[in-house]
Amino acid sequence: MATAEPEEQQPSTAKKALRTVTKLPGGHPNEQMSAVGLVMFGLLLVIMLPILPVIALVWLVGKVLESVRPK
Repeated sequence: MATAEPEEQQPSTAKKALRTVTKLPGGHPNEQMSAVGLVMFGLLLVIMLPILPVIALVWLVGKVLESVRPK
């Protein structure tokens, strides 16, 4: 059986499916995740700070050896 409405007025399949989905909440800050990120950054900083001079020394020695090595 055909409907009495013209085809242009019938909602498309995508619009029909979109009606059943609840609206997304607007953008809002998530303080808990921000706190977790800050704690992780702090721990990473505490761990990496003592290792940073060693990394810099290895990088510097590599650059010096690269410039001295004949090509």
